[in-house]
Amino acid sequence: MWFFPYASWFAVAAMAAIMVAMALSPSRSIELYSSLVVLGLALTAYQVRKRAARPAVVRPA
Repeated sequence: MWFFPYASWFAVAAMAAIMVAMALSPSRSIELYSSLVVLGLALTAYQVRKRAARPAVVRPA
């Protein structure tokens, strides 16, 4: 990917700036809340998949 990792950091910063702009605009409050819910769902799904991918710990008997 071109400009890796700087392009990724720029994209994250741009998304954060959009969220801040939405928080400052009262007419965009519903979009802000729905975006935060989707972000929470994505982070929760990531944690669930990360824990499910761990190898099982085998203890000697």
